[in-house]
Amino acid sequence: MSYLSIKNINPDYIHYNETTEILTYNDPRCNLNSMMIHLHDIRVHHIENMYHIHILDTNDINTLQIIQEHLRKTYQNTKYFLQGNILCIPFNAITYSYFKNNKDSADIILKYLKFHESGNRIIIHVNII
Repeated sequence: MSYLSIKNINPDYIHYNETTEILTYNDPRCNLNSMMIHLHDIRVHHIENMYHIHILDTNDINTLQIIQEHLRKTYQNTKYFLQGNILCIPFNAITYSYFKNNKDSADIILKYLKFHESGNRIIIHVNII
C-alpha cells in the first residue's frame, strides 16, 4: 500500500465512484482510491460510543474544511463530518486499538461516501499499519 502526500489539495480532483462508493482523488499525475490525511496535532477523547478528535493544527483543519465543503456542494444532502475543529469517529475494537495510547497525531482515511435518505455520510477509517 502506498500513500501520496498532497500539500495543496485541489477539490476539483475529488470524485465519487458510484459502483464502489469509494471517494477518489484523480490528480493528473495519479489516481487514488480514498484520501489519507495525516493529522499533526490532536487530542483524543472517548465520549460515549465515539472518539472526539480535537484537531489543533490549522492546516489540517483547513484541508478537511476544503474537502468537506466540496463534497457538500457537489453531493447535496451530505452531512458534515467536521464540527469546528472536532472530528468524530465511532468507538470500536479497531479505533480502540489505534487510540488506546492517546495519540497526539493520527492518519485518517476518507474512504466512502454512503448515500442515505436521511443524509449522505462520509465514512472515515483510521490507518492501522
